[in-house]
Amino acid sequence: MTPQEFIETIKKHELFVNGMAGGSRADLRERDLSKLKHTYLNLRGASLVGVDFSGAELAGADFSQSDLFGANFEGADVTESNFERADLRGVRFGNARMSFANLTGADLRPGTLDTRPKSSPNANFEGATLDFTNLKRAKLSEANMQYASLKKVDASFSTMMRTNLRGADLTGVNFESARLQEANLTGTNLTNARFKDALLRNTDVRGAILVDVNLEGAHMQGARIAIGMAKLPPELQALLRDHALWVESNGAKGARADLSGQLLAEANLSECYLSGANLRGANLAGAKLNNGTLVLADMRDVNLTAADMTRADISGADLSGGSLRAARLDGVIALPIELRGADGRETGQKRRTMLADADLREAHTGAVDLSEADLTGAKTDTDL
Repeated sequence: MTPQEFIETIKKHELFVNGMAGGSRADLRERDLSKLKHTYLNLRGASLVGVDFSGAELAGADFSQSDLFGANFEGADVTESNFERADLRGVRFGNARMSFANLTGADLRPGTLDTRPKSSPNANFEGATLDFTNLKRAKLSEANMQYASLKKVDASFSTMMRTNLRGADLTGVNFESARLQEANLTGTNLTNARFKDALLRNTDVRGAILVDVNLEGAHMQGARIAIGMAKLPPELQALLRDHALWVESNGAKGARADLSGQLLAEANLSECYLSGANLRGANLAGAKLNNGTLVLADMRDVNLTAADMTRADISGADLSGGSLRAARLDGVIALPIELRGADGRETGQKRRTMLADADLREAHTGAVDLSEADLTGAKTDTDL
């Protein structure tokens, strides 16, 4: 399509939208409009299936009620654009700039074009900037929104089941009555976010920053969320968030938590996500670590006296020389862990949970199996 043909198509579409003679609906299906520069473009109700808008500068465009099934907006600037009630199934918005955009009632469910079988069927917003965007009642189930910025977005009444929001900045987001079942919110920033009456069943919120979060009326059955983190200092919450991202990305994002020698006695770290963390010599006496994930953590010489570790997973962790005296170990998981290389492949080696020279006297060990752990020199009341 030549530039002149494109201009004529837009002019006729404008007439069509305004109900004037000589107008016709724009049909730009499968067109390559990458790097197009045209602000305040009116494509309301247009047929834009599979169009390539990658790298385009389209601030203020009107895409409301248009059919954008499988379109590509990667790296595009659609700031302040209107996508209200548009069909955005399978659309890619990776690294797009979308601040103040309106996606009210947009359909962002999975979808893929038959002509592009290798493309992802899910809407992709990875790394996109969506600050102040209107996502009210948007359908975003299974969308990829990891590491996106959604500060102060209105996502009330939206449907985001199984959506991947890992590492996203959700500061001040309104999730009132949103459906977030089985979504991934690990390592998100939920400062001042509101979840009034939201559905969070089986949602993973481990490692999230929970400063001043509002969970009033939220339905959280089966959710993995460290509610106790809300009372931790903001800087500690940020450290734990960065660690969650480090674990989830296999070291590509975030940073490993170094809590060695830290005073964390009586801290509420229930549902903590500290796999691989450095907790060597930390004082966690009386702390709550129940349901925590501490796989392969370095916990040598740690003080866990009278700590609650009920159902915590310490598989492959090293607690050598630690004090677990009078700790609650009911249901603790302590299995050997298959080690993987930097490429994620199995090495064929396994690491046992190390409790050598640990003090386990007076510990509550109901329904716990430590038969595969290394208990060399451990102090115990009975055989474990």
